[in-house]
Amino acid sequence: MTSTTLTTERTLPTETERKEYMRPRYEVSSSDHEHRVRVYLPGVPREQASITLESNTLIVEGMRADHWTQKGRALHREIPASDYRLRLQLNVRIDDSNISANHTDGVLTITLPVAEAAKPRSITIG
Repeated sequence: MTSTTLTTERTLPTETERKEYMRPRYEVSSSDHEHRVRVYLPGVPREQASITLESNTLIVEGMRADHWTQKGRALHREIPASDYRLRLQLNVRIDDSNISANHTDGVLTITLPVAEAAKPRSITIG
């Protein structure tokens, strides 16, 4: 059986990406047939979340609504106003035609099926 994992990759933003982003909390689970990534995106509605697969990099972004549009000034603030961005480097081939995602209660769950060619297989000894 082969072992597959997802690793994180930190990259510097380009000139057009100089906006402040927070790295969301996430967890990854894995089986022989799929990887499942759960990303916590509090304050991000489903319509403001996006998932992109570029080469072997999974990119998750979430745009938070600004909750501080009311009049007056904030006296204390612990809720960050920045949007989310997560980049995960995939080191296994994914069946990109069958990727699925679900967004429930601020948690984005992404299912990444492993491509048939990358799945473990038994070899008969002749």
